[in-house]
Amino acid sequence: MPSKKQQRAMIRGQQQLAKTQMHALTEQDKKALLERFKNLKSPVRHFVSEIFDKAKEARGQLDDDVYGVLYATLEALTYTGGTPPPLVFGISHYQTGKVEQVRFVPQGVTQLPPHGKFLTNHPALNPAQVNSQGRLEK
Repeated sequence: MPSKKQQRAMIRGQQQLAKTQMHALTEQDKKALLERFKNLKSPVRHFVSEIFDKAKEARGQLDDDVYGVLYATLEALTYTGGTPPPLVFGISHYQTGKVEQVRFVPQGVTQLPPHGKFLTNHPALNPAQVNSQGRLEK
């Protein structure tokens, strides 16, 4: 088990990675993400398509936040070797600010696994406040 110092360093690294990847998408990056998505085979492509469509609907438009969800989904697939993992995204509507949860949880899964990742591009959320069961601590 990593020490508290190592955990804080990992969290800081994840926060920086999320900020870099979700805020600095060029048109070329977006095209590359869509190309990766188009090259997926079913049923994985259907899984990614479902997450992507739900994210667009929750956001109210196709913007960098939706591409960030697509990026995170594709990276999660890389991490799991192509098996759709449990994913939960909190997406705020671009006009109303209403937050909607977009998620995929495989049958039988009741909580996020302890080895999962918490990434955010929202400055008010702190990954250090998420416990090993994937629940926010107050």
